[in-house]
Amino acid sequence: LAVPASRYVLAKRIKAHRDAIFSVAVSARGDFLASGGMDGAKIWDLRTYQQLAGPQQRHAHADPVSCTAWITRRDELRETLCYGTALGNLVIWRQQSRSKEVFEEVLTIKVGTGKEILCVSCDTSVPMGVRIATGTRDARVLVWSFDSRERIHSVFSVQLDNTIPKGIAFSKDTKDIFVFGLYNGYVHTMRGADGKILETFNLGTGGVAMNERQTQFVVDNAVDGLSLHRMSDGAYVRTFPIKSARAYPKQVAFVEQNRRIVGGGDQGSVYVFDRKNSMLVQTLCHAKDEMVQTVTAHDADGRSTIVAASSKGSGEATITVWTRH
Repeated sequence: LAVPASRYVLAKRIKAHRDAIFSVAVSARGDFLASGGMDGAKIWDLRTYQQLAGPQQRHAHADPVSCTAWITRRDELRETLCYGTALGNLVIWRQQSRSKEVFEEVLTIKVGTGKEILCVSCDTSVPMGVRIATGTRDARVLVWSFDSRERIHSVFSVQLDNTIPKGIAFSKDTKDIFVFGLYNGYVHTMRGADGKILETFNLGTGGVAMNERQTQFVVDNAVDGLSLHRMSDGAYVRTFPIKSARAYPKQVAFVEQNRRIVGGGDQGSVYVFDRKNSMLVQTLCHAKDEMVQTVTAHDADGRSTIVAASSKGSGEATITVWTRH
């Protein structure tokens, strides 16, 4: 039978890594997929699903990749990838000008006290550069300026009280920074210039994602599924139920211009919900009986993409890609 146009279809299964994968990210134009885990970072061409050449990673295995983000400005022709590691290394790769199929390392720095970088985000709207924000395992938020000459400068470093940052994002309107706590559930709004905390509310979070307009965010509550909240005050909106026998935090995402919400489960599936009514619209199979903690989604050029990856080190880890036109 023909698959309805509104449904996601399997595009590719990639035998990607030799061990657990902790992060996946699609580039802004939708051309490339970055994955990071126990054996380092890899980049894939999403048109051919071939792995692209990257620099030697001295940290792999001894220093796993914990989070990834693309930091390409709209006026740039070359893509730029930023990732953080378990030992607090912030690494930036950029496409070589002479070859779109090769990435080279342009920067590696040790962040803060060398604790795990749990989250990384970027702001590409600033003139002639990029702002990068990182959150670390020792409850620290650090913001950097990465200029057009590939130099990085510290903007501020703030030690939080009892909040380990699981998610971080730049405000599109004020240039302030939103920080989502991993265990205590605090959500902080920090001033972009110096990190002063302007506002805090509490709700409890696992994985977290904001919609593009930054009016709502969704969290994996690690109890009964996903919870949607208002960004202005954290007010609860609705729940997207996922049955779970194991209370582990899982990544979440918005897709289809915020009309759908995506989350993983512990039965090998990825769940796609309608944001407005909590209806389950599709269940995608990643791997039988495997917990799906690593998830992302992306919209570009009329195509929506959902990606899931194996987050446990049992055998060869897999990346699964689904698309919808």
